[in-house]
Amino acid sequence: MRTATLSGPAILAPLLLLALSSTSRAQELKQQVGAVLAQSEGAAVAALYPLSAELADLAPERNLDGFLSAVMAAAGESRGDSRRLCAALALADLKEDATFGKSVFTLLRPVAERGGDDARAVALSLLGRERLFNARVLPDVREAVAAACEDELVAPLVRIEAALALWGVGTNGQRAVAKGVLEQFLQSNDAELQQRGALALAQINTEGGRAWQILREIRDQPTDFGRRADLFIQREEQRREFDRALTDLLKQKGPEAGG
Repeated sequence: MRTATLSGPAILAPLLLLALSSTSRAQELKQQVGAVLAQSEGAAVAALYPLSAELADLAPERNLDGFLSAVMAAAGESRGDSRRLCAALALADLKEDATFGKSVFTLLRPVAERGGDDARAVALSLLGRERLFNARVLPDVREAVAAACEDELVAPLVRIEAALALWGVGTNGQRAVAKGVLEQFLQSNDAELQQRGALALAQINTEGGRAWQILREIRDQPTDFGRRADLFIQREEQRREFDRALTDLLKQKGPEAGG
């Protein structure tokens, strides 16, 4: 009985179909990515968050290289902030590690350095997520964030975000600089900037002082700042209550342990 053998063309045909199918899927993904990022063009910053989630949903479960290439190509088609910011938001939320760190920094650096104030603030906030960047990228991230934090000509709200970001990714020395910048806002004649500075200091777990005095003054106000201040104060009160309870427990157990 003769065994059937496949000729050359018969072997190549399935491989050709597989290659064509793969190319088709890649082209389709590229078009889908481009369509989402086209929607982000000129959009308000708040509108970029749902678009970035839609973009992240396009990522395949395996082989993310093609997705990353499509995102970077489509994001680079515009000189505006929106595409870059939308793409960076998607990549930052897609992986809980430094997988896309270099690409995220490449996208965000121009926005963080010279973007519009709203976009710049979001870009700096993203750059403050230390988990996104490995040891090779982190020094460049620190440099970009520190520049915005230390520049007194930067818009105050942007500078506050830069200080928070520097606290997130900076060295101990840079953290001290970031805290000092935030403390400067407590001396502002603008009540809103005082409150923003106080909330930022609470966010980095700074205790006591003028910041907490401001938070206590506004905690009962029916505003977003008031609600946030109240949450920080409640958190601090709970922490202190826990510390007191723990201290009392240790005092009670002390004689037993000694006996």
